[in-house]
Amino acid sequence: TGTMLKGSPGVKTGLDHLAELGVNAVHILPFQDFENNESSPTYNWGYMPVNFNSPEGWYATGLLDDSRVSETKAMISAIHKKGIKVIMDVVYNHTAEMPGRAFNFNALAKDYYYRVKDDGTYWNGSGCGNEFKSESPMGRKFLIDSLLHWVNEYKVDGFRFDLMGLIDAETVFELVRRLKEVKPDILIYGEPWAAGSTPVTGVSKGTQRSKGFSVFNDHLRDALKGSVFNAKDQGYVQNESRRDAVMRGIMGAIDEFADSPLETLNYVSCHDNHTLWDRLTLSAGAETHANRVRMDKLAQAVVLTSQGIPFLHSGEELLRTKKGEENSYNLPDEINRIDWSLKKENHGVFSYYRDLIALRKAHPAFRMKTAREVRANLKFYEELGLPVEAPAIAYVLNAAEAGDSWSRIAVLINPSKTARKFALPPGDYQKAFDEGGLCAGGKKYSGHIEVPPISLMVLHK
Repeated sequence: TGTMLKGSPGVKTGLDHLAELGVNAVHILPFQDFENNESSPTYNWGYMPVNFNSPEGWYATGLLDDSRVSETKAMISAIHKKGIKVIMDVVYNHTAEMPGRAFNFNALAKDYYYRVKDDGTYWNGSGCGNEFKSESPMGRKFLIDSLLHWVNEYKVDGFRFDLMGLIDAETVFELVRRLKEVKPDILIYGEPWAAGSTPVTGVSKGTQRSKGFSVFNDHLRDALKGSVFNAKDQGYVQNESRRDAVMRGIMGAIDEFADSPLETLNYVSCHDNHTLWDRLTLSAGAETHANRVRMDKLAQAVVLTSQGIPFLHSGEELLRTKKGEENSYNLPDEINRIDWSLKKENHGVFSYYRDLIALRKAHPAFRMKTAREVRANLKFYEELGLPVEAPAIAYVLNAAEAGDSWSRIAVLINPSKTARKFALPPGDYQKAFDEGGLCAGGKKYSGHIEVPPISLMVLHK
């Protein structure tokens, strides 16, 4: 805390930046002990776990004392003092043990903790050499005990599970139940897929229905900016396509795989694959810089006004770049670090993201908790008999019924490269948010309004 960009004391960095941005939780990549030389400067994301119940020493000031423990607790406490929750990225689907290389599990009971094929080789749905056998009695007990250790001893507020498709569903249901007994407000979410074939029935989209945890919505991610498996592929913000998929995402996936909007994590990018800015550069490089900035802002505007839990990749609010690198798990600071000078350079983008977050936090109509509420209070223009021409999207929130201070909210989305005139619902509306961020309000609009190209507008009455 108290950090700022060198030479620019008005540009906050670190924890002060997160508080200024307005986020209420931070998801930290793995800091359980992982396979590496802790004395080496070589960076690694940490997705090859070794000792699940110890913090990683590479991040600590001392390797041979209890620094890793005390400093992890101090970090979490400092984040909490900013009013921000800590979500721990955990990797319980595989370990760094390999045939002929035992760290702990295989030294204790060879092969018991792993899924073994009839020929004696390991199943490898992780792509990392093995699969942890979560369905085994002691495997399940270890996993749950380990999670409880991090909640009770380190005071973490939630977990993001790597490759949840490799953790058997019964274990997931049990760990959710046990964690919520200890911490009722804990946030649990994960990747509803695996990296390869597996013999177990793990978590996929839909497994979480009414079970108290959430999954990433890759449908909305790819609809907004194209498939992660093809860097040139385009989505709604680049070429106006995939409108229906975006609309399903706006509804919180309740017409796809979720019983509640709180079961879907809405996002357009994360640590895996390209940053949003790099992806737009690769897929829409022929567009002007200004248009790519508009695409970036529109993608996140949809995420932050949709029903569900919004998720942002750190640095996106600064137009973060990894210089085109798609998989930076072992790349140096030059690629992975947050370049805080970008905050000064792209301050208009930062303030836009900050305003989006403030809008969402101030208005519960964007944060409905049940499918019933969403169906009753979110109506697309087509349902209301109001004119809207694809690829534009427009909808009305019955805000007062959702507990909001505003009576009605109109959300107008224009992905086209020219301004578009939208009809307004009956009555007088004030503009609350547009391509520049939050608006002062006061001026009344009725009948229709023009929405600038590649932008989202919010009005209310």
